[in-house]
Amino acid sequence: MKYLDYQQRLSKCYSAVLMDVMDAMGAREQCMCPSIRPLIPCMRTWGEAVTIHLVAVDEPPDKPYQLEMELIDDLQEGQVIVAQCETSEPTAFW
Repeated sequence: MKYLDYQQRLSKCYSAVLMDVMDAMGAREQCMCPSIRPLIPCMRTWGEAVTIHLVAVDEPPDKPYQLEMELIDDLQEGQVIVAQCETSEPTAFW
């Protein structure tokens, strides 16, 4: 598949890095359009669900992403994050 040629470069552009760059640029309200789909339609992920519920805030907290980072640090092999983001705007968890 032609997209696999980009795997090495794209593997360094995971969503948390892109979000950090956008935050630094002042673009804090960004979300990928829900109509964007995987490059290869048969791509799937599965595993034990680890859930998180996120809510909108008026200002960034003193330690932004602290709970999210703790969740990620505690993940075990085979677990996947399932996040619910409570906002009126389109949003996503990394």
